Amino acid sequence: MKITLPELPIVNSSNIDTQIEKVKEEALELVESIELYKPRNKNDLYNMLGEALDTAQAVAGLLELIDDETLEAALEIHDEKLRRKYSARGYTVVVRRDLR
Repeated sequence: MKITLPELPIVNSSNIDTQIEKVKEEALELVESIELYKPRNKNDLYNMLGEALDTAQAVAGLLELIDDETLEAALEIHDEKLRRKYSARGYTVVVRRDLR
């Protein structure tokens, strides 16, 4: 990824259900900002990017709450799906995840 998201104390203040709701809320705000986006309008662009980052941060928090075994299994399933979908396009996998 091009960015490193700030680390927030999500694990201490959230659980999977509340974090899923947060992801949903942020995703809806992202969709709204995309719908309102007007090309060549910097304010719209920055608003949309801000909502995209908020969504990414919420998803990162959700992934942090998932146990490693489940997350690794989900990554394998996701990787296989992408390999099938993009196999003719030279798909490669890049996973950067610190082990705890």
